[in-house]
Amino acid sequence: YDEAVQYLETAIKLNANSSLTHLNMGIILNEKKKFAEAKEQLSKAIELDFRNPLAHFELGVASFKLNDFIQAQMEFETTVGMAANKIPLSRLYLAEIYKRSSRKTEAINQLESFLKENTKENPYTEIVKKELEKLKQDK
Repeated sequence: YDEAVQYLETAIKLNANSSLTHLNMGIILNEKKKFAEAKEQLSKAIELDFRNPLAHFELGVASFKLNDFIQAQMEFETTVGMAANKIPLSRLYLAEIYKRSSRKTEAINQLESFLKENTKENPYTEIVKKELEKLKQDK
């Protein structure tokens, strides 16, 4: 990742108005667990291109990791509205935020939507089914 960061830093210096460059830098910083720096890059990416759902998702992840659940919720709700089918993990993060804020019905809705939209087995299917069952019992 370090080499990629160097290339992206150069690219940003050459063209500070490239939303994709800021997005890619933000993704790498998220991977490196540099969430505060990632938030800066991803916010800039969104400022330059609000309609990119991946930028909203990645900003949601960085915000979530920094315990900024209000911003994370906004970003995941935006992602779900734009591209829930393409970025299904946005529903899982959103369900977790709703669960933490005692909004169980909304959490259940997100998990059910995830299962409906992702009919093929994936690494999250069983976890989601168990969490859904637990939430329904606790309701």
